[in-house]
Amino acid sequence: MQTKQFLLTSALALGLSLPAAYSIAAPMEHGPMAGGMHSEKMHKMMQPEAVQARLDKLKTALKLSNKQEADWKRYADFMLEHSKAKQEKIKAWRNTEQPKTVPEKMERMLEHARDHVAHMEKASAETRHFYDTLSTEQKAIFDQQHPMMRHHQKRH
Repeated sequence: MQTKQFLLTSALALGLSLPAAYSIAAPMEHGPMAGGMHSEKMHKMMQPEAVQARLDKLKTALKLSNKQEADWKRYADFMLEHSKAKQEKIKAWRNTEQPKTVPEKMERMLEHARDHVAHMEKASAETRHFYDTLSTEQKAIFDQQHPMMRHHQKRH
């Protein structure tokens, strides 16, 4: 029973960690996630300068009222700080010894998955807090122009 639960947990973690692994894992020499254009594109998209540019564009499109500015600042600061922290983690992970065995690689993937889930929980709460301050028209703009939504719309 423990083996079945471990396999199920590992499969779930792997599924959850794939997007995070592409964006934060150090390039691998072999395998389906070996560097490549996708991981480089994701890495560039998460750089603070790119995040700031997307935030600026979104803010302009939303045409925020003075009353919404404080909530926007909170949201934008969270997103930008996360981007900076992610860059530091990437550097740290790339400077550490790479896992050699399958169990070590799985542990690292689980670590990435846990980090990703923790961020998504915080990001979801921050996004909800800001989103709730928007008018119906602004919500439509946010839904259409948010990078996460545009990324998923292109894939489906």
